[in-house]
Amino acid sequence: MAARVAWDVKPILLVPLLLCARVLAGSPDDRMYAEKARSLLGPDVWSEVIEIKNAAPSRSHPSRVYATVFEVSSALWIYMPAEGTQSLSRFFGQAGKDRGELLPLVKGIYAGFEHLDVVASGSVIPARYDGSLENGCFIESLALLRERSLAGQAAVQPRLLIFYREENSHIYGHTVLTFYDQGRVWVVDPAFGRKPQRFTAASADTPIRLAEAVSLGTVSSARWLPVDGRALVRTSVSGGLARSDAATSGAGRVVVPL
Repeated sequence: MAARVAWDVKPILLVPLLLCARVLAGSPDDRMYAEKARSLLGPDVWSEVIEIKNAAPSRSHPSRVYATVFEVSSALWIYMPAEGTQSLSRFFGQAGKDRGELLPLVKGIYAGFEHLDVVASGSVIPARYDGSLENGCFIESLALLRERSLAGQAAVQPRLLIFYREENSHIYGHTVLTFYDQGRVWVVDPAFGRKPQRFTAASADTPIRLAEAVSLGTVSSARWLPVDGRALVRTSVSGGLARSDAATSGAGRVVVPL
């Protein structure tokens, strides 16, 4: 049955919400982080900051939650500073429809989420990656690709590598940017700055193999998320067309946090 489904309606793979290897905790600065996430994504990515009212507060979900909702790879994603990023969309290619159904999708994350208000949308002042976004490795990886595209630096077949590892009975997730240049595989890990690390093509034949090479340890699961660098920089800061050497294709199940 799955083989008959067009790529743009393939279901997104639901996985547990994970952190970027940091401790889960609420923060009075959640709105600040949510707004910073929008700035890192830049003006060419649709995004909104929302305030969620929670009728069933818990340690991980306080009575008021600030989050950033954004569209990447034909799907909607949600970033919550205390928890990281996961997908809202259940299918690729339906992001436009999903924008009008945010509350039902948000309630799918936590049943106590009963109301939301958009507190920031429209124009955004872009920001550069600086490594300070809480649990922000997914968005920071996109920001690093955006910077490369704006600078005209090659990034062929850019993908996010999303992987998970188990440690002390807890599962942690992390996201890095990967791409090809001059026949080599390069990885940029937002946890260690913007300098790319080189890996052999053989080490990148599967996502889990590259993830273990990057993390220097055992990984329980890993997957690629193709992204289009050109979509992140349709216009430059000055309003002109920005150059991008990125090439990608979209498909596959998603949903990831990190």
